[in-house]
Amino acid sequence: MKENVDYELVPTGEDAWHVRFLEGEFPETVIKYGALAPDTTTDNVKFSFEIVSTPDSFLSTENTALQMFAGDVLYNIIETSDSKEKNVKQS
Repeated sequence: MKENVDYELVPTGEDAWHVRFLEGEFPETVIKYGALAPDTTTDNVKFSFEIVSTPDSFLSTENTALQMFAGDVLYNIIETSDSKEKNVKQS
């Protein structure tokens, strides 16, 4: 998963970001992440999202493959931002 290859961050103008999928099973689908919360029973993070736009009129947030893809992208966003933060602190 790579920013600007598999997905891109899209500013919304309201101090928030949407995520547009560029590659994979859901190209041109745009989502908006909601609340993130730690899952105390596992080492995972629970998250919610909504579909802002998609060329697939049958796609919904109930789609398991979309949930997995959104989770993979979210993981990459968090990992990438963590790496960028560490690089800034080292400079």
